[in-house]
Amino acid sequence: HLPGISVDMIGPLEERLLRRVDAVVATAEVLTHSKRPSSGEVHYLPQGVNFEHFATPRPIPPELATLPRPIVGFAGGVSECCDLDLINRIAATYSGGSVVLVGPVTIPAERLEAIRRPNIHLLGPRPYADLPGYVQGFDVGIIPYLLNDWTKAVDPLKLLEYLAAGLPVVTTPLPEAQKYRDAVLMADDDDFVAAVGAACRDHGPDDRAKRIALAEGNSWVERARVFSGILEAVRRRAA
Repeated sequence: HLPGISVDMIGPLEERLLRRVDAVVATAEVLTHSKRPSSGEVHYLPQGVNFEHFATPRPIPPELATLPRPIVGFAGGVSECCDLDLINRIAATYSGGSVVLVGPVTIPAERLEAIRRPNIHLLGPRPYADLPGYVQGFDVGIIPYLLNDWTKAVDPLKLLEYLAAGLPVVTTPLPEAQKYRDAVLMADDDDFVAAVGAACRDHGPDDRAKRIALAEGNSWVERARVFSGILEAVRRRAA
């Protein structure tokens, strides 16, 4: 379902691969059904987070320091999965603040006209080493994804990155965000816009500490531990 990918080319190759492997590890629950191998062995292992990278305090980049607050931020690819209309409505509602989009832009220039507002700042990609400073400079992190066959199988890395930075998070109701529903706000359309306002007012230290602790418990170190156990079990059965 990725834009620009040929199903006719990839589909048969994927089917061939699934017939040959001993096991599959999938980052989304839906993929544990659609990508089940002939062996029948499939494991659900969600995305993790480079915890220390995003949790360690960094200086706020100068280009954020002078922007009006609140800063509603998105760190990721500005692509076909983003709801541009929703981003536009957030900027219109909170016109006294700033909407900052950090990441590569793969949407045609003419479509970007939908989000040409003075308080929407398309910064483009930034080095991974500098990304935590931008995320920590947000007041709230958003995941304004459309719901479609592509995003239903997406476990967005940025959700845990936001939490590692201690940010309140607002996301559309992606299936893979449901597991963090006690720590994030999930909403669609106008409810999403209202949730952004609620999140911007959320500055409680206890909630922040809980978000950071949740991210730490879902680090890549923890995921690697689980993955190693899966590999060892598969190896023993194949021996």
